This record gives sequence, structure tokens and C-alpha cells, in this order.
Amino acid sequence: VGFCWGYPITITDLETKLGVSFSTQLEHEITEPVAYQDEVGVLSGYRGRKIAKAMVARRLDDFLAQGLKVGIVRTRQSPEPSETFLWYINKLGYQILANYPGEDGRVVLGRNLDGLKELLTP
Repeated sequence: VGFCWGYPITITDLETKLGVSFSTQLEHEITEPVAYQDEVGVLSGYRGRKIAKAMVARRLDDFLAQGLKVGIVRTRQSPEPSETFLWYINKLGYQILANYPGEDGRVVLGRNLDGLKELLTP
């Protein structure tokens, strides 16, 4: 009914993969890999049951076990914000690090992983 995957990646490699620069927006230079949450989705008939929250929490456990400290995601802010964007910004405390150029509407979000687990567990 849902999917969730992500992986550790260096900031330089992630900027190349995403085709947008955001490292200048980080609080400090990061030389170790970051936790990139690549995709998360739940079938529409199953939304609202906290399935995405549970999947992201399990993914976070993996990231924390690997010693990762910063989380990065890419989502859509416009023309209408995606549910994922609103969740990451309003509930999980991610901040916009970069906007894609032009009318693309996608953004790169990031946050320190400290304290994120508490926001994902009941």
C-alpha cells in the first residue's frame, strides 16, 4: 500500500543528482554523508492512516543507525503544495534549502535529524 526509500549520499553527489545547489543554505559545511529520503508514497485509499509516518520512522531508524545527522528531501511546493511538502514543513520542521529554477515548483528541504524521531512516534 506504500513505499519509502532513501540512502546516504554526500552533499556534492546529491547536488549533482538533483541538479540544484543547496549546500550554501546549510548552517555549516557538511563533509559526511547525509540521509536522502528519495521517495515516499501511499495509495490514496490508504492515506490518513499514518502509514507514511511509520515508513519514514523506520527509514529514519536506519539513517540514525548509520550515524547520519542531516536529512534532505525533495518535494513540490507549487503551483499547489503537495501533501508531502506540507507534512515535512509543518509537522516535521524541515526548511527550504533550494528552489528549482523557473516554474518547476520543486524544492529541496533539509533539517538536522536530532529530535525527528520524537515527531514520528506516537
